[in-house]
Amino acid sequence: QPVAATKPGPAIPSAATKKAPAADHDHAGHDHAGHDHADHAAAAGAAAAAEADAGHEHVHPDTLAGLVAEVEKLAGVVSAAMAEGVREKADSPLHEIGHLLEDVEHLAKEAKLAPEAEAAVTKAGSELIDAFDALDRAVNAGDDLAKAWEGKAEAIAAAMKVLKDAGGK
Repeated sequence: QPVAATKPGPAIPSAATKKAPAADHDHAGHDHAGHDHADHAAAAGAAAAAEADAGHEHVHPDTLAGLVAEVEKLAGVVSAAMAEGVREKADSPLHEIGHLLEDVEHLAKEAKLAPEAEAAVTKAGSELIDAFDALDRAVNAGDDLAKAWEGKAEAIAAAMKVLKDAGGK
């Protein structure tokens, strides 16, 4: 079952507006042993999801400081959106933060931090992933957004401080 892209991107035709898979090719010259049209439909859905994501550029800073600046900027957008209770404004930045945080461990290694500092940065990155993931779940579950942010703001601030103190200023 294809998964629909959840990030904004360029408008693409929906599966309903595309030609049905059976109309994509004639059946002369091959039999259906080993596949059925559901295989074609799944491939078309996956291609549509990939196409939607391809139109959405992910920022990947090459330093810990760049990552911290980007996360702080997006976290400000999320904080404001959640305070206003506007789910749509919080959702995409939360996903972008998730993509950024996937790079924390790599950037900590690249920064050639002392082993203790690298471990602290990696742990803080995991804590941030957990906190922002909880906020994303709150956005998607219909929870009270302001309350959800308040419940994670202190943990986010503490983990961001660890990243900044380690060279992510």
